[in-house]
Amino acid sequence: MNLSAVTETIIQFKNVTATAGERKILSNLSFTIQTSQIVAFLGPNGAGKTTTFEIITGLRSFKQGWVQVFQQKPLSWYAKNAIGWTSQEISFPGHLKTREILTWMGSQYQDAYKKEDLRDQLSLENIWNAKSGSLSGGEKRRLAIAVALIGKPKLLLLDEPTLGLDLYGKKQLWTILQDFKKNGGSVFLSTHDLQEVSEIADQVIFIDQGRKVFDGPRQELLNKANYKKISYVHKGERKTIFETNTDQWLKETYLNNSSFSDVEIIPASLEEALIKMKTQNDEVKT
Repeated sequence: MNLSAVTETIIQFKNVTATAGERKILSNLSFTIQTSQIVAFLGPNGAGKTTTFEIITGLRSFKQGWVQVFQQKPLSWYAKNAIGWTSQEISFPGHLKTREILTWMGSQYQDAYKKEDLRDQLSLENIWNAKSGSLSGGEKRRLAIAVALIGKPKLLLLDEPTLGLDLYGKKQLWTILQDFKKNGGSVFLSTHDLQEVSEIADQVIFIDQGRKVFDGPRQELLNKANYKKISYVHKGERKTIFETNTDQWLKETYLNNSSFSDVEIIPASLEEALIKMKTQNDEVKT
């Protein structure tokens, strides 16, 4: 079935608030994900990304708001069968072999991929007959991606999918996700990897403390988050600031005869740049 012929909207959140006891995890969160997109979901640890994924899959309820997945409730039969999911924490029965896990998972779907095809696609040959309890973190990650794909999903929810993978493994997965998109699938993935965002994301959603900070095209975010980290010593104290125009900062600091030394300028991490952007937004609001 060609999903794009059925609907353009895959996921829709509208003013969603979720709590854990008295603690608010999501606060009036709204966003939309369309067909055939790769959407990067960003934010510091504890921002609410995993909670959002759990709501999409129907594993967690929410206090208020409105959520649709494939224009239906998250727990609908269609939604459950159209989603492939990997969590950040991966666990398989330690006594089962890789091929046995994929055989069992494939048996849960009426129309599943052949496990041998996924073996070849994800380079699982070396661990095919290995018990999952003996696998490394990166090997478990590749197996988890295969499990997410085996049911021929229309939507992939991936929580830190490249965690533990080397550069070759990352690029291999990026190619798979891009092919998945070309065939009409949609991908919603959380990541802290700026290169990953730069390589494959069409849309970026950034949340902090359960609130949306940014939602838009990848390039717009990269332009806004183009900060450098300047570390320097002033009057015996090391300070760190974030600037987009380091040449201008150096010029102004020099002309002001400021006493500074031991200057280091390095690219800010994506998370640092986004938090700086959020701080500026908060200052503007106040």
